Amino acid sequence: IKKITSAREVIRTTLFYAMLIRRLQQPQFSANQEVARQYLEGYLQLHSSNLNSQLAECEINELLQLNIPYFTHQPSCKDLFMGDNGKCANYFKYSAMEQIHWNIEHASDIYCNRQIAILRNVINSNPIITSHCPCYNCLED
Repeated sequence: IKKITSAREVIRTTLFYAMLIRRLQQPQFSANQEVARQYLEGYLQLHSSNLNSQLAECEINELLQLNIPYFTHQPSCKDLFMGDNGKCANYFKYSAMEQIHWNIEHASDIYCNRQIAILRNVINSNPIITSHCPCYNCLED
């Protein structure tokens, strides 16, 4: 059985979206959805170095409903999934798994030592992992 895992992808901060939602609640925007849409299109264009039109449309539709846009991705996939069940195909140049493999293959000693330190800290702070982790012995000093 293959388990599909989705992870949240932060395109913009929640604070950025919350500020836009607050702005949309002002009378000049809440009275006219077309004016609100034009404002959002201009604002997103101004604050994006490389605006993806499909992504922006999803952001705008969610914001007009006063929702924080939510995006996910699957580690083995280059697509970005949107809250409206749409997707931006090949949004990422590399999948997360491809990037992890590249990082491991090209890792410096500093990078490897840092990853080992992180694993040790997690294992040491969680005794349940210690009793169930077959690789725990390889991380002991």
